[in-house]
Amino acid sequence: MKRSKDYIASYNFFCKFLGGFPFYFLTYTIMEQRQTFRVTCHLFLKDWDSILLYQRKGWPQDQMYNVIAWHLDGGEDPRDAMIREAKEEAGISIAKEDLVFANVTHSVTASGKEFIQFYFFCEKWSGEICNLESDRCYEMKFFPLSALPTNTTPYLLRALHLSLDGVVYDEFQES
Repeated sequence: MKRSKDYIASYNFFCKFLGGFPFYFLTYTIMEQRQTFRVTCHLFLKDWDSILLYQRKGWPQDQMYNVIAWHLDGGEDPRDAMIREAKEEAGISIAKEDLVFANVTHSVTASGKEFIQFYFFCEKWSGEICNLESDRCYEMKFFPLSALPTNTTPYLLRALHLSLDGVVYDEFQES
C-alpha cells in the first residue's frame, strides 16, 4: 500500500515528539489509486426488426461488425455523445428524447482495459444514412435481428441480446 508524504510526515512528528508510540492510526491517510475507465456509447439504430451495423476497416477488429459508437468527450453526457456520433458517422440527426436507454456494461478487455459502455435504442431519426467514415468503415447497412453477421463483435452481440431482453446492467470479461 502506498502512503502519502503527509502520512509519513505526520507519523514522524508523532514518533519524535510523543515518545515513539505509533500514533499513526490517528493520522493515517490512504492515497487511493482510482481506476480510470474509458466511457463509450453505442447506438442500436432499429428499423422494424433490423439493426444498423457497420463493418470496421483497418482497426484491431478489422472486418468485424459493430454499431455507431465512440468515446465521450469531456463535459458530455452519454446521450449528447450518441447524437454527435450519429451525425459524424452516419450523417443523421437524432433528438435526445428519441434515445431510449437500453443497457450499461462494465467491460474488461483481454489486455485489462476497462470500459463503461452505454447502449441506446433509437427508432426515429432524420436524414439519410450514409457512411461518413469510409476510412474506418467498409459498409453500413441494416441486418435483421434474426440474422446478424457471425463476425459481429462479441460484446456488442451480448449487449444487444440482453438489451432486447430488458436486462439493463451487465459485466463482460473478454477472453
